[in-house]
Amino acid sequence: MRAFPRSARRSLGCLAAVLATTALAACSGGGGGSAAATSGPAPAWCGTKPVVFGMQDGGGLNAWSKTSADEVLKTVHQCPNVTKVLTVNAQFDLQAAISGLQGMVAQGANAIVIIPDAGGTGAELPGIRAAHKRGVAIVPWGADPGGAPGQDYLAYADIDHRQAGREWAEWMGRQLPQGGKVAFIGGPAGNAPSAQEVAGIVEGLKAFPNATLVSGDTTWIDGGWDPAKAQQAAAGLLSQHPDIAGVFSDEGVSSTGIIRAFQAAGRPLVPIASLEANALACDYANLSAANPGLQVATVSAGNFVGRIAAQLAIAKAAGVEISPDDALSPNPMVPDRLIENSLDGARRPTCDPAQPPSALLSNRMTDDQLKALTRGGGAP
Repeated sequence: MRAFPRSARRSLGCLAAVLATTALAACSGGGGGSAAATSGPAPAWCGTKPVVFGMQDGGGLNAWSKTSADEVLKTVHQCPNVTKVLTVNAQFDLQAAISGLQGMVAQGANAIVIIPDAGGTGAELPGIRAAHKRGVAIVPWGADPGGAPGQDYLAYADIDHRQAGREWAEWMGRQLPQGGKVAFIGGPAGNAPSAQEVAGIVEGLKAFPNATLVSGDTTWIDGGWDPAKAQQAAAGLLSQHPDIAGVFSDEGVSSTGIIRAFQAAGRPLVPIASLEANALACDYANLSAANPGLQVATVSAGNFVGRIAAQLAIAKAAGVEISPDDALSPNPMVPDRLIENSLDGARRPTCDPAQPPSALLSNRMTDDQLKALTRGGGAP
């Protein structure tokens, strides 16, 4: 789920303002724009049949979502047969998500990628299923839609959020040899990525029985995937548990808000396991020397999975079967291992001052590198 926002994860109104140079302009809420492909021959999986492409985010169009939109459009840009692009920003409102999807279908979208994170797992499934039954090539990604691939939608592509939780927990347990209280500050209540991550955290902490997850084994503290809200949530956490020894966070930029809460409370900084974000890497670079307790480990925000989802949807709508060699992902569930670890010299978080705080650098992977990752290889 799960910047990344699964991001500052998820309210910038018009996609054209975000991606003004792409010639794929469409305002949130179901606007339409023409598509212009990049130069060079189109990949075979684009086909030639005209495609009207739809893109919906359940949460909005902030940092994680902007990056996700960009990753999707990298794929759309390769196909000159994509004649129109429609977008919807549901702003975590289930009714807006439902009506937005219906609107794209009514406007002729025959290939749709959707992040169904409004209302929790399965809440958007009836609309997704209805689109699928109407022949739309619809691919949920980034948040578990419920249902079954091939029956309720074409396919589901995502990073493995449960694995991410296990990776965080195993790393955190090693930072706390004497144990201690830890907490998970996640996204909005009921969202699928945080639910899967907390399940992985609980699994991973079984090997460290002296580490106590005070936020609960089946839930988390709502940090809204927003730095300001995460700071407020962390402040409330510290008022109840001033001896918190470690924090999990599934939004990289929001993790900087958690750090601010510790600073404001006059508490020593503690290990943080999170999603990547340039802002978090820069905080580590600026604060770690004076705060030895601040250690950082991150997994990829996984925005590149949008490329997989878009490729699958376009190929299906165009009547093309993607060959195994061309497919970005033969396994739609992409492993999400630690990509940064402040205790590993080869993987220490690297602040890039030339990039914005919200930059998610794992998305620099090429399609060939992504193929290697989804086939069991490591990320670069």
